[in-house]
Amino acid sequence: MKIVAVGDTHFGHKMARPIDGSYPSIDAKFRAFEHAVEYAIKNSVDTFVHTGDVFDMPNPSPPIKKRAVGLFEKLLETGMDFFLIPGNHDRSFYENNLLEFYYPNFHVLNSLKHVDLENLSIIGFPYTKMPEQVMARAIRLAQKIKKQAIIICHQIFKGAKIGPQNYVFRNGLTIPKLPSNVPFILSGHIHRSQQLKHVLYTGSLERTGYAETIEPKGFLVINSEQQTVFFKEIPTYPMVVVEIPFEELFSFEPDPETYTLVRIIGKALHEKEISHIHQTLRKYPLVEYTPKVPNLKLYPLYSSPPPFVPVRWNIPSIAS
Repeated sequence: MKIVAVGDTHFGHKMARPIDGSYPSIDAKFRAFEHAVEYAIKNSVDTFVHTGDVFDMPNPSPPIKKRAVGLFEKLLETGMDFFLIPGNHDRSFYENNLLEFYYPNFHVLNSLKHVDLENLSIIGFPYTKMPEQVMARAIRLAQKIKKQAIIICHQIFKGAKIGPQNYVFRNGLTIPKLPSNVPFILSGHIHRSQQLKHVLYTGSLERTGYAETIEPKGFLVINSEQQTVFFKEIPTYPMVVVEIPFEELFSFEPDPETYTLVRIIGKALHEKEISHIHQTLRKYPLVEYTPKVPNLKLYPLYSSPPPFVPVRWNIPSIAS
C-alpha cells in the first residue's frame, strides 16, 4: 500500500502585504498542495492523509473553500481514500459537507474513530486540549484491531524542534508506547518535518513564517511493500531572512518578488531610525523588518541554522 501524508496546508494564509490586491502566500499554499496531489495521482497512491490545519482560519472565504474542494475532488475522483483530521486552526471540527455524501472514500475524522482499509486501519482524532486521554483511547482501540494500524493526529509531542535555534518543546504529549500492530504515529501541528522515535511529523507543505526558512518543505511517502517512509521535497515560494547592521541597510536592495525579513542587528535603534527603516522599505510589499520598537538590540539568529534531517525510515512490517 502506498500512502502520501501531508499537513498544515493553511489555505488562505496571508503574509506581508498584497501585490495588486492579491497575496502570493495564498497561491503558494495551493501550488504546494497541487505538487502532493499530482505526485499521489502519478504514482497511483492508495491513500492520501492530511494531518490537520487545512485552512488558516475556521471560516475561510468561499473562494478559498472552492479552490480547496476542487483539489480534494481531483484526488477523490481517482478512487483513493482521503483522510482528513481537523487541526487547531480548523477549531478541531469540520461541518458536514457534500463531499462525504458523494465520495465514500472521503473520511473526515471529527472525533476519535477508525476506518478499515483492505490491509490497514487508520485511527485518527482531531486536535484536542486533552491529548493524553484521547491518545490513550486511540491506543486501546488499536489493541482491539487485528490488522496493522496507523494513528494520525495534530498535536505537539515533547521533544519536537522548531526555528533557527532548534527550540525544543518541553511541554506537550509524551511519546506513548505503541502496540505491536502500530508502527508509527503521523502528526501535524509542528511545521518542521521530523522524527521523534515512532512519531513522524509530516511538516507543512509551505512556509507560514520566517522561522521556517531554514528547512525544506514537502510531504511523507509511505510504502508498505518496501516498508519505508521518506520525505519528498517540493519547490516553495522564495523566502529569506537578511541580518544586517543598521549602517548597511540603505545599500541593501531586496528582491521585490521574495518574502524577506530584514533583521537589524548589533545595536538598539532610536525611534527616528526605525521610522527611517519604515520609509526605506515600505515600497516593497513582501519585505518586513524588525525591530519595530526602540531600544531593542537584536543578535544574529540565522547565521548557523541547525541541519535539516529528513524523515527516512525503514519501518516494522506493515501488511501490504
